Amino acid sequence: MDFIKIWKNRRQIAEGIKNNIFKQEHIESLAEQRMQICIKCSKFDITGKDCEVPGTQPCCGICGCSLALKTRALSSSCPDNKPKWNAVVTEEQEDQINYQIFNADQDGDQIQSGNT
Repeated sequence: MDFIKIWKNRRQIAEGIKNNIFKQEHIESLAEQRMQICIKCSKFDITGKDCEVPGTQPCCGICGCSLALKTRALSSSCPDNKPKWNAVVTEEQEDQINYQIFNADQDGDQIQSGNT
């Protein structure tokens, strides 16, 4: 297991885990489209021999990522030299979206933390 590689991709892994647990229709639709592309790829690993984390198949035979997570990470893209699918947002855009979601109320006003 390549812990350095996993650490470098921790944000996308966390995003994939979050989107796999808290399913949203638009993300599931995108994940299904991506998965259909992956299934047709010669690097698709159904057995798990190329998975970075054992037992997380099906995986990408190029990067070793679990496709259940990778296809649900909006900031993730196909690692092939000629990517078969691209990221929908950059990691920076994802950070901005998450900041707005978790640090603003329904009216978009900044939420104050701590005692006032």
